[in-house]
Amino acid sequence: MSPFTFFRGTAIIQARDLANAPVSGITVQACGDCHLANFGGFASPERTLIFDINDFDETFPGAWEWDIKRLGASLILAGRDRRFSKAVAEQAVRAAAASYREHMAEFAEMKVLDTWYAQVNLEAIKQYFGKDQDISARLSKKEKEARSRTSEAVIPKLTGVVDGLRKIKDNPPVIYHVHEFARDFEKQRVTFTEAYKQLLQLDRRHLYERYRYQDSAVKVVGVGSVGTRCYLSLLMADDDDPLFLQIKEARRSVLEPPRAKSRFAHQGLRVVEGQRMMQAASDIFLGWARTHKHDYYIRQFRDMKVSAEIETFRPGTLVGYASLCGWTLARAHAKAGDAAMIAGYLGSNDHFDEALAKYSEFLRWPGRAGLRKLPGGYSFRPPVDRASKGSRSGVPALTRTVFPMSFLSLQPRDGRSLTEPAFGRLTDSSGVASVSDNTCRRPFGPDIMLRAAFACHIVPKP
Repeated sequence: MSPFTFFRGTAIIQARDLANAPVSGITVQACGDCHLANFGGFASPERTLIFDINDFDETFPGAWEWDIKRLGASLILAGRDRRFSKAVAEQAVRAAAASYREHMAEFAEMKVLDTWYAQVNLEAIKQYFGKDQDISARLSKKEKEARSRTSEAVIPKLTGVVDGLRKIKDNPPVIYHVHEFARDFEKQRVTFTEAYKQLLQLDRRHLYERYRYQDSAVKVVGVGSVGTRCYLSLLMADDDDPLFLQIKEARRSVLEPPRAKSRFAHQGLRVVEGQRMMQAASDIFLGWARTHKHDYYIRQFRDMKVSAEIETFRPGTLVGYASLCGWTLARAHAKAGDAAMIAGYLGSNDHFDEALAKYSEFLRWPGRAGLRKLPGGYSFRPPVDRASKGSRSGVPALTRTVFPMSFLSLQPRDGRSLTEPAFGRLTDSSGVASVSDNTCRRPFGPDIMLRAAFACHIVPKP
């Protein structure tokens, strides 16, 4: 697993660090997981291709600094992943910061409604990168790709006709049916569907009712959403008129204080409200519902959605894309916050750009010698498989040990054992452990994958 991939799946680690960091006090609707791979293109309700943030699983009211810091760190790690020089990665961070700052200043001068209606659409992006042949070519390619990424286009690949009915094809372990293992599946499905339908706007409810349910299956999702429940639902208005909906579990945001009761009674509603607040235009079928003790949000599975191919980026592509992400994040924060306050705080010089570059580089893996200089008593001693003397039975005292990123792997989510195959095992019968050093104190609940963007590994204290 690359450091960049690892970073994408560990929003909670950086969120806990940022929770104790100084901020300006200006609150916006934050994305919560604002790395560069969580931006992309999709169709607006008017069928215009727009570019925006496209992942809101962690959205929550918070400091605007949190999103831009996560974006900056992701650019550094993406640059390293592509084996670009340190100078190129830092240039990308500065480009994102400058774009965010300059566009925020523009939004601060706009009328409120103009800011609310603002979009980063394909035509505006083409004009912005008009002289960049590489990015212009990539935009043309993605525009063609987007036109083919619809429910109609994907139905031959994902479905087949069984006994005269169109069904989703099993493709384990990615797509598979669970009907035969679920008790009262049809009753639960109808109850869930009715709850979702009643929460849609009236006009969209009428549109939804023109489709008939055909089939549903588990659809495994990756990276940051590994382990969450996700389903794919197929509906048909006619034999050649399909609609795929994705039903995705929503859990507490990593930005929310871990010990306090959630301010949201429904986590699916939190995601939907945050998405509508930040995006320039949202999916017309976006909604939420609950089954048993699990909250979900619902959206279209394929609606001209495209994303950047970061693995093919050239140095100039990364810098240009960073600028685009900074622009887009500024638009989202301006819509969901006070653009004038943020712009006034940032100022017109490049001090903010330099500060973000230094912060982002600090989170980059600096090597063993560099980590020895970090505060907090980091250790390079190998983990051991024993609890410290005098600790409460089953709950060993812990220390924080840092290892090269390549040695880490995903941790179990069962709340009972926290295992690192390369080094040893830590068992916590209570399912709750805490990590402390000289700089912070962080609780880790049983449902968190213990991973760190800068290679933390939790081991018993010898």
